Amino acid sequence: MEHNGGNRVFSCDFLRYVDAGLTIILFSNTSDMPAPDYSHPLARVALGLDYALPPKTIFSARLAAYAGTYALPSGTIITVTPANAGIALATTDQEAWGLLQSSGRGPAGDLVKKLNERTAAVLEAGAKGDFAPLKAAFGSNAPAGFEQRQAQMWKRQQDENGKLQSVRALGTSPDGPGLATTAELTFEHGKMYIQYMWSPEGELAGMLISDQLSPNRYSPESGSDFVSFTLPGPRVKRVKFTLDASGAPKELLLGPVSARKVQ
Repeated sequence: MEHNGGNRVFSCDFLRYVDAGLTIILFSNTSDMPAPDYSHPLARVALGLDYALPPKTIFSARLAAYAGTYALPSGTIITVTPANAGIALATTDQEAWGLLQSSGRGPAGDLVKKLNERTAAVLEAGAKGDFAPLKAAFGSNAPAGFEQRQAQMWKRQQDENGKLQSVRALGTSPDGPGLATTAELTFEHGKMYIQYMWSPEGELAGMLISDQLSPNRYSPESGSDFVSFTLPGPRVKRVKFTLDASGAPKELLLGPVSARKVQ
């Protein structure tokens, strides 16, 4: 038995396994850790089923040494900063954003550009009450009554946060068998993020709304290797640094893609 709910920030999940005599009630007060994403892995632990553990990490006192800007061959910049007991990677470029989400194995080229542009266009139209582009994106998968739900969502957002100021597609990355495009919406008094999940056939298969964007944070596994572990999934991402003779980082490796440290 299961029941859950939330308001895109606070969430809760109730699980009851009657035959096993197990009940799990989980609450979350942050949008980047929805309760249902974590209640099911907890249930697997409690029921003695197989479950994934985070990779082993180490403490590093040298995190500041990795900080700086790293340039991809295209000239795009990725910024590395110390964050808690690890590092955080950030970029404002769409292609680099996709690489960060997929450890350098993300899609590229015309398809990514098309999905980024289409996502922004659908959202800009929706903010004006025009849901025809969204319906076209769904193709044969358009859910019944989605126009009414979208109208309610946009009204609620603009009532709470003011007029929409801008839409920016952050990038596209792999998502199961398909792709996912994430966009940042800036209002007069706040921001929200929408992720569009695209099927392998290129149709919109679903969407996810959040008030926060999960950061690209990594913990050290060694002096050159860093790992990110997130649920559900779990999803594991890794980055690596090449070091010079003194042990200072000189390159950031995202899978097969390298970024040279420039500052």
